[in-house]
Amino acid sequence: MGDPVLHIELRRWADVLVLAPLSANTLAKVAHGLCDNLLTCVVRAWDFAKPLLVGAESRDREQGQGAGRGAAVEGRV
Repeated sequence: MGDPVLHIELRRWADVLVLAPLSANTLAKVAHGLCDNLLTCVVRAWDFAKPLLVGAESRDREQGQGAGRGAAVEGRV
C-alpha cells in the first residue's frame, strides 16, 4: 500500500495520550475538531479505548495582579 500516515502511526504506537499543559486554544481546537497540527490530528484519531489524560494550563501566577501588570506578565515565559 502507500506510505504510513504519521498521526495514525503515533496513535497505534502510543499506550496513553497526555495533553499537558493543555492551553485554552488547543482545548478549543480539540472541542471543535480542528486539526491544524500534529497534536490535534493525533487527538482526533485517538482510540478512546486507551487513556487520554488532560492537564490544563495554569495561569495562577497572573491571578491577583494589579491593573496594567497582566500584560507584562502575560508576555513572559
